[in-house]
Amino acid sequence: MNKILAKSNQNGGCSLYEHSISTMNVAKKLCEWAKIDEKHSSICLISSLFHDIGKAHHLFQNKLTKKDFDDKGYSHNILSAKIFMERVNVDGIRINDVKNIIAKAILLHHPANGDFEERTYSFFGPKDERLKYVTDDDIKITDGFVDVFINEYNTLAESLGYESRLSKNNSESETFTNFSFFKDNPSKMSNNHILNYTSGVLRFSDIISSSGDDIEKYTKPANNFNIS
Repeated sequence: MNKILAKSNQNGGCSLYEHSISTMNVAKKLCEWAKIDEKHSSICLISSLFHDIGKAHHLFQNKLTKKDFDDKGYSHNILSAKIFMERVNVDGIRINDVKNIIAKAILLHHPANGDFEERTYSFFGPKDERLKYVTDDDIKITDGFVDVFINEYNTLAESLGYESRLSKNNSESETFTNFSFFKDNPSKMSNNHILNYTSGVLRFSDIISSSGDDIEKYTKPANNFNIS
């Protein structure tokens, strides 16, 4: 599993497993610093853990290890969101559309130019050829990571006293026939503010984890932050 990279050797050669766990731990410290409540912290931790799982795709791995390799415009965040929705069940978080929120945060953790709505739709234009490289076979490649990440999250949640738990969905699904559920306009979601906040925590945690910076430099005692 450590042979699957999140970063190229030129950029530190960090494994996907190490980067994912590190990003989740940074998000945990951010949520503790801001005194985020349990259910919203759970969303941030889960999205941070699964945000890069699509990097296990062979096109991304070849891009990291082979010079001048054509990745055909493959976007790992699309597959990461797809894998999460297809393979992971979320229990114990009492928020409507919780999986939708997490998947959209994962999808948008590498934002394109433009506003929030434009970033969502930028992946789904009629000329977007990248989607044809996201197949059910790619999901199977990452199943090992799904099992490990589910166990890692449940272990952390239990240690924190959280009610939320993850489990694996092994049933066949047509959820991703055309990715249509991702096209829901996030600005029209009743819980859009949660999605915006989760995206912010995920992006910052990803940056800190990738840079190797110390999150303690950015965290000082704070008052409770209410995102309900």
